[in-house]
Amino acid sequence: MARKQLHFNSSRAIADFKSKMIMVADDLINEYYAEVYNKLRTNSGKGSLDKLSENQENYLRRKVIGYAMAIMDSYGTGSKMDKNNPFLNEYMNSSLWNDLRTGYEITGRKKGTYKNIYGATDYSSGSMAGENVESIAKPTTPSYAFQNAEIWFFQGERTKQVLNLVIGEYCREMYKYFEYR
Repeated sequence: MARKQLHFNSSRAIADFKSKMIMVADDLINEYYAEVYNKLRTNSGKGSLDKLSENQENYLRRKVIGYAMAIMDSYGTGSKMDKNNPFLNEYMNSSLWNDLRTGYEITGRKKGTYKNIYGATDYSSGSMAGENVESIAKPTTPSYAFQNAEIWFFQGERTKQVLNLVIGEYCREMYKYFEYR
């Protein structure tokens, strides 16, 4: 009769670890999404927020995506916008930016069709071309929903705390992957 030996079931350990990481990634992205969502001030900003979850063999990807209205809610608009918006330079140098707009103030467009911030075609009569129109299109102050959530979540080490807790719990239960056969 063969002597029994101690074996480590690595495939089960890896599968359980991956399952735990998927669960914790989903929990964290839901928490982050809720934090951003609850800090956005406008319904249009909240409606312009989405989550992306992707599980691949060697990585998990989770994102909170803020479309145009969520970004404008978080960073503000017009003369009241946060000038430190990491997307602002790209936007100002895109075809979506009003070429008559020389500063941050919301400015009337020249007559004709143009693509708005959503990528849809719009039309301007040109009646206020080059003029400050912030009395009509009110500028908004930033809600800082994304910025504050990122500070709390990442610089405040929320992710690190949760991962340390879950990985510690997993490691304390490593004994269950050893089999005596």
